[in-house]
Amino acid sequence: IGIDFERKGGDLVLNAFCRMREIYHSKAQLYIAGPDNLNVSKFQGVHFLGKISREQLSEILKKSTVFCMPSRFEAYGLVFPEAMCYGNLCIGRNCYEMPYFIEKDFGQLIESDEIDILAEKMHALLQDKKALKKAINSAPEKRDYYSWEAVAERISKVINALPE
Repeated sequence: IGIDFERKGGDLVLNAFCRMREIYHSKAQLYIAGPDNLNVSKFQGVHFLGKISREQLSEILKKSTVFCMPSRFEAYGLVFPEAMCYGNLCIGRNCYEMPYFIEKDFGQLIESDEIDILAEKMHALLQDKKALKKAINSAPEKRDYYSWEAVAERISKVINALPE
């Protein structure tokens, strides 16, 4: 998900996904949303959606198992908690805010652009039924925690605790 395919690590995801399908004989599917144009016709199991609406994004996340976006730069990365609110496991990079959003039991972090490592992490999460069940079961709690009301309440508490 994202307009800037390279910055979001889309090239890495695409190559690692193809490697994962090859190595593990996986039938997994990859959906790419955001960029204006991307030719993925030569890649098996890859679907390019282009720019999609919030409603379409919601439908994709509802049907997904793993959300993978190893951004090379991501100032905040709100899309990770959004994906977790749908019960997705996540893969991100171990920098910026990604390690704060992606808890140990809810995904994996990568340290580099090593395609084989990302392919292995993709495969591991797709096979981890216990982690997926935990992610799905915790989705309502994540939605409550990241709701605008809950965030506003936490901000309000901080502001009210400041000395006059």
